[in-house]
Amino acid sequence: MDTCKADIADHVSTFIADVQREVDDWLAETGTAPTMFCKKAVNDPNLLRHIEQGRRRLTFAMAVRLRDYITEQKHNIDGAGCGRVAQ
Repeated sequence: MDTCKADIADHVSTFIADVQREVDDWLAETGTAPTMFCKKAVNDPNLLRHIEQGRRRLTFAMAVRLRDYITEQKHNIDGAGCGRVAQ
């Protein structure tokens, strides 16, 4: 049972690290301010700053919400270009 818990903890840690990289990439790619991103994604403009300062940890649930928001935004961007005519 301990091995199973350790495997789950490893997967969760990896997932959270992946999401942190995705957020960093998204912010760099879009030029979005971290406070605006977090306000829109999870209604907490200080989330990333508090994580960087060590005042909070990124939880699995919050990482899921951040990833879902990025996925939704990418879908909206992709969908916005569907009606354009190539020139």
